[in-house]
Amino acid sequence: MYQILGKFAFSLVLSGVFLSGVHAAPVLIDFEDSSGAGGPGSTMLTTKGMVFDWSVLSPSQPVLVPQGASGGGGIEMLFCGWCEANNGTSLYTADGSLFGLTSFRFGSLNFSGHPPSPYNGTVTGYLDGGGTVTQNFSVALGTSDLISFDGSWTGLVSVDIVVATLADGHEPFDAFGIDNVAVDVVPIPAAVWLFGSGLGLLAWLRRRKIA
Repeated sequence: MYQILGKFAFSLVLSGVFLSGVHAAPVLIDFEDSSGAGGPGSTMLTTKGMVFDWSVLSPSQPVLVPQGASGGGGIEMLFCGWCEANNGTSLYTADGSLFGLTSFRFGSLNFSGHPPSPYNGTVTGYLDGGGTVTQNFSVALGTSDLISFDGSWTGLVSVDIVVATLADGHEPFDAFGIDNVAVDVVPIPAAVWLFGSGLGLLAWLRRRKIA
């Protein structure tokens, strides 16, 4: 019996080691599978295993504009461009897995006809085990751009995307938004559970054998 359990424990350890080397799975969040940002009064949206949480960074709930709608300008998750001094969202996985940030498209709408003042944003990534990575970006009002990230944006626990809003007399129709968020999700928890379970069982069997 103990021999069978020993083989099972060893297989768990090997499975954990194997899964720990599994490549990250690319995920593209385009918001096309979401009809709204969680409904009126919501503070977050979960889609494709990723959570967009604006409960702290954006008191004003964003809206989702259907793909192809003229008002969206190709950007689907839109935030108020004139409300709070800063506006934005946190991003993390629904199951607590680590992830990497590859890119996202940032755009803004200029319904008011104001001069193309830039929207200035900061992206902060919080790394597993502590530490952060930061990248600034600037996109002119009424335009869009792809914001890309290098290889240092991996092993992330969460990301904050914060934008300084245009509070200099702009109309309520001015808005900014994000779309096509590309991330790589690392399935670490499953590997850790298998590896730890296998080691724990081996240790128990060793104690039983000594006793």
